[in-house]
Amino acid sequence: MTSQELERTKKAHAILRLSTLLHKRIIKDVVSIPADSNLDSLPLPSSSLVVASDDLVSTLYAPQTPSDTSKELAAFVKVIDNLRSTLLAILQEPSLADQMQAMSLQPCATQQKDPMKWFQTCFAQIQKAVDNLSLALTE
Repeated sequence: MTSQELERTKKAHAILRLSTLLHKRIIKDVVSIPADSNLDSLPLPSSSLVVASDDLVSTLYAPQTPSDTSKELAAFVKVIDNLRSTLLAILQEPSLADQMQAMSLQPCATQQKDPMKWFQTCFAQIQKAVDNLSLALTE
């Protein structure tokens, strides 16, 4: 593996690490939302993320072809964008627990963290890592 190939592989590793963390966090924060949420829209983008990740990894074996990696990276970005729109739509839906809490006359002593900010930050980091790999592919 050449030094350029190694550098591209490291940049792709950062993307894949972040997307794996994102996937784990979806299970922790989103799937635990009460059943009034529209979780039926998550399986397709979730499985597509796994396939796109695998396809991206398959282009990183030596000898690498930057055009193939670019093509799979573009497909990966489309999957991430689809997952982002699906996930943010789910997170914007008010949950039954939140609606009941809003109707309460008593202020709630415990404030729950909003997962939306974490997911937005994660998507921004993934985009930054994608931009770094894209730049490395054009060199």
